[in-house]
Amino acid sequence: MYDRLANLPYIPYCGVPSLPGELWLAWNLDPKLLFAFAAAAIFGYLRLRSASRQRQWCYAGAWLLLFLALVSPLCNLTSALFSARVAQHLVMIQLAAPLLVLSGVFRRRWLPGNPILLWGAHGVCIWLWHLPIPYEMALRYESVLWLMHLSLFGTAVAAWRSLLQPASGHEQGQAFVGALATSIHMGLLGAVLTFASVALFDYHVLTAPLWGLTGLEDQQLAGLIMWVIGGAIYLSVSVATAAHLLWQTAETTEQ
Repeated sequence: MYDRLANLPYIPYCGVPSLPGELWLAWNLDPKLLFAFAAAAIFGYLRLRSASRQRQWCYAGAWLLLFLALVSPLCNLTSALFSARVAQHLVMIQLAAPLLVLSGVFRRRWLPGNPILLWGAHGVCIWLWHLPIPYEMALRYESVLWLMHLSLFGTAVAAWRSLLQPASGHEQGQAFVGALATSIHMGLLGAVLTFASVALFDYHVLTAPLWGLTGLEDQQLAGLIMWVIGGAIYLSVSVATAAHLLWQTAETTEQ
């Protein structure tokens, strides 16, 4: 196993992939990242200190989930497993992002835009950063890694805002279409990764065996996580939004 680590072409931002028994020690203590988290905590406190308890808990939840994704040993696990990277991304874009929107920490005018375009941009980011060449570049170069994280999370926040804090029923209807389309194409991407006959991510061909998986098995697991969990979350939200819109329409008709 250690011979395999010696043959790695480069070390990702999250560090040398740990063996299973060592993972709990592998926290990401990058000073710049910790400073950013501290600044975010202070910003949230100042912005929401007079807000409702619900909004405060939403912000705290988003902060803790981002901490889990980027600081906890999950970060190091992404150096070994592509499936862990997919899980990290889902925590960021499907859990932390909507909680941040629900906290109300961002004013509406900070996140304008057509919902279809916002969800479309988010979809482009999802596909782009889970293709072999852009993904391997993000593993190799820290600047590209942060471009990946920020583009995925930023477009997710903007897209969720259009769904959870719409300016009108029309905007929420457009956001419903965007979220439904995202659930479909995310499922498609997951299926492509699951049913591919070869491992597409060369780096993880070297690192996945540290965790008892082949590169192809790791990729298939990642595809299932994206397909079953990721697609299902967006689909569930789409169905809930459709039900809400129908209820609003029925209520308006009765009046």
